[in-house]
Amino acid sequence: MGSEEEMEFQHSRGYRMSVLLREPAEVRDPLLHVFFHGQLDRAAFVPPVYHRRNTSTRLGAVCLFVSDPVLYFDEDSSIGWYLLGDDEFWPVLARLTERICADHGLRGVAWHGPSAGGYVAIRNCLRSDLPSLAFAVGPQNDPTEFYFWKDFASIAAAERIDTVPVLAQLIRHKTPGPGKMISIIVSDRDYTHLKDHIHPVFVVSRALSMVELTILENGRGHGRVEEVDYWANFDRAQERFLGELKEHPLEYQN
Repeated sequence: MGSEEEMEFQHSRGYRMSVLLREPAEVRDPLLHVFFHGQLDRAAFVPPVYHRRNTSTRLGAVCLFVSDPVLYFDEDSSIGWYLLGDDEFWPVLARLTERICADHGLRGVAWHGPSAGGYVAIRNCLRSDLPSLAFAVGPQNDPTEFYFWKDFASIAAAERIDTVPVLAQLIRHKTPGPGKMISIIVSDRDYTHLKDHIHPVFVVSRALSMVELTILENGRGHGRVEEVDYWANFDRAQERFLGELKEHPLEYQN
């Protein structure tokens, strides 16, 4: 039997971030997998929310599931991009992932997330000091361009979030180099995200070998990805990422 440990981190301004650590009895995967959720139906979910908690058991991996602090802060808020309290929560998460990787002898981190969670997965992949793979489903490029931004901005007014990182700009200024890979999948009928969010990322990354985009010909809209498609595409991305680490081991040492 493996084990699960739930942790809660407090921000100096009163925010809370819940994290669940799952350690299997036998670790079969060489990466730490970190999962973020996207926008939620608040009538259907009560925090903390741990995305892919059940289906990720297939990995035989050490996993972290992170619940967006905005869910505790406002009972009606459905989306927050993990921006609330990021100034303190990101250093906590960075240290935690580094410690877990060291404790288990893991080779790096796979950051998972859909939509708003995909935005977070890519952002954290780029700023982590660990070898990192971001696997994002229909990520948002610029949260301020998403139609729920006004709702979040009013809730988080005290945060004074004047500058929100835009993925296309992050990729342009911090090109994924050794030990970094971004894999994006999106459904072919996710028209708004393809035009407003995926296209800007593709424009700046199409010449970069370690940024890949897969459009699923599934006739589905935003976030509508079957489990079989999710895991098949993730397995392919992870195989490529691990192959890069193996081929260039000295470049990817922590």
